[in-house]
Amino acid sequence: MPPRVPTVAKVPVAAVSVSAAARLKPFGLVATKVPLTNNLEVPVNQTVTLDAADQKLAKQVTRLTPKTIDDVKAWVGVPDAAFAHPVTPITTPSTVLPVHDAYTPDQTATLYAVARNYIFGHSSAVSPAQIPALNSWLKSIAGSINIILFQDIHVAANAKLVVNPSIAILFARYITIDQGGVIQIKCTHGSINCARITGAAPRVIPVAVNPFPVR
Repeated sequence: MPPRVPTVAKVPVAAVSVSAAARLKPFGLVATKVPLTNNLEVPVNQTVTLDAADQKLAKQVTRLTPKTIDDVKAWVGVPDAAFAHPVTPITTPSTVLPVHDAYTPDQTATLYAVARNYIFGHSSAVSPAQIPALNSWLKSIAGSINIILFQDIHVAANAKLVVNPSIAILFARYITIDQGGVIQIKCTHGSINCARITGAAPRVIPVAVNPFPVR
């Protein structure tokens, strides 16, 4: 069922500590230049699916191209602040990964593993000496990440909002999930960026589909 835009937002308006402009800045986006005026309504007992290939959502989807591994960590990774006990920093690795314009499958597998450790673990677990190779590899695969943007999102009672793997980041101001409502994220390492999620019993369910968000 296609998304519907309500005439009146069902999410209460309140002051927030972090503005949309500040939350968009890490993505290299400017609030006045992206579509943040559309609300998304998921009706009672209905399912709405968000997919980057859906032409009806073309104006809401923006393709992001990370320039560095730090971009990927900031967009979909785990921030270092989330770790109560950071690992001991690795300053001198046993082997420094090479910087090339292209990489063999074996090198790619190694870089992929190191990138995962950096993005989803504490960054100090990866030596700074490896960062040039990670950035070079990221450039070689020409990866991109799709973000979909809304003003407010309302998932009604027993409704389901499905975010397909083609979209890694769901961005909104306020998200309200009514009793029995569900947001299902199919990009394993995707993220929801919003000022607030509220509801009777908010449920966000990750579904293991794509092990790495850059494609």
